Amino acid sequence: MATAMITGAGIIEGGAIVDIPGENMRRQFEVNVIGPVLLTQGIARNMIRRRTGKIVFMSSVVGILFGPFRRHLARQSTCLKRLRKL
Repeated sequence: MATAMITGAGIIEGGAIVDIPGENMRRQFEVNVIGPVLLTQGIARNMIRRRTGKIVFMSSVVGILFGPFRRHLARQSTCLKRLRKL
């Protein structure tokens, strides 16, 4: 029996990087990056033990096509894209 996990999260606060409060950036990073990573850790251990399974990270297209007020989200989307290569 194959096991699959598809993970994605998303909250966004747009605006110029100088205008977004640090606490808001931390919360956004926690939800958009750390949350999927922690979920993956738990599931991946089981997949490794069973020697089967696939993990799919979903992230925003903003990681590729971003405007001047969404660069913070673009960085988070890029983080998830990089994780798939680990």
